[in-house]
Amino acid sequence: MVTMAYSTHSHFAYMDIPMIVFVLLVVLLCFKYLEKHKRSVLFWASFIGGLAISTKYNAALPVLIVILICHIDNISKVYKGEKSVEKALKYLFSKSLIISIFLIVLGFFLVSSFIIRKIW
Repeated sequence: MVTMAYSTHSHFAYMDIPMIVFVLLVVLLCFKYLEKHKRSVLFWASFIGGLAISTKYNAALPVLIVILICHIDNISKVYKGEKSVEKALKYLFSKSLIISIFLIVLGFFLVSSFIIRKIW
């Protein structure tokens, strides 16, 4: 049975449900990455994070935080016991982080390509 309040307020959660699905998928893939340390899983999480951000901009904060946590965990595993900050900072801006950022942007612009037309 559909009530009047449901039909009146149901449009408020219209884009929240796909965003939550994408963000939860990013979190699931990042947990899988932390278990197996396969870069392809992290790259898929980054691409799906771009889809989540294009679905609703509010997803940017959780997606970026989760992917950054995965990279920081990877840094702590690689440079365990070393005191060199320079090496850790060098690895912080590694290929995998750059590829992850590129995939987030790619996933965002594949779905929200109209933004490119508005910029130019």
